[in-house]
Amino acid sequence: MRKPVVGEKLYAVYSNRFKEAKGPGKEVTVSKVGRKYFYVTGIGYDVRFKNDTWSEAIELDYRWVLWESKEDYEKYSRLQALLKEFKNRFDGWNKPNINLDQAMRIKAILEEESE
Repeated sequence: MRKPVVGEKLYAVYSNRFKEAKGPGKEVTVSKVGRKYFYVTGIGYDVRFKNDTWSEAIELDYRWVLWESKEDYEKYSRLQALLKEFKNRFDGWNKPNINLDQAMRIKAILEEESE
């Protein structure tokens, strides 16, 4: 991850360790950047994050997760919801209710990723 800049606006979401949000996110501001850590304000108190990973310095079950923008977080959330939907449809004992043409299109899309 890149090193943030003082005054930069980021988007923070209070989440569990699997990045599942617990409540709405907040726009925060980078207030201080050091060699190893940086701090953000706008949550109600200053929170310290690691420069190299952007993860909160204190490891807890629930913690703040940073995103460069609200749009980046929303894209991530939408992707996670779609992946969960795919998993539910294709996982388990039941076969998905799709035809051969749909299965071939899915296969072609999955092969795009590996190229």
